[in-house]
Amino acid sequence: MAALLPVTMAEARAGRFEPLIAQAMMMSDDLGSQIASGMHWSVICAEDAPHFVPRPEDKGLLLGEDFVTITIAWCGEWPKRGVPADFHEPAKGDIPTDHWFRPVQVRTGPDGA
Repeated sequence: MAALLPVTMAEARAGRFEPLIAQAMMMSDDLGSQIASGMHWSVICAEDAPHFVPRPEDKGLLLGEDFVTITIAWCGEWPKRGVPADFHEPAKGDIPTDHWFRPVQVRTGPDGA
């Protein structure tokens, strides 16, 4: 589908929006079948949305403040549980890990260093 995008954009520039709309509908239908919407909103509303704040400087952007405003409104009605106060803090533990939280192999030389 991505290969068709240049053609559909050229058609849209020429005032023929039907191919672009059709492609958008196909992509959104496909995406909708891949996302568990309830789980998506439960995670977003519990973990992320409490930190969303509409910013006036976003008004000139493609989505403007709409994404944040709509998400805040949606999450106001969505059932959710809170997260611990330290939820967004870096993980800590006795096992060294890299940024993907995989154990890091600690290599030591012959002298133990």
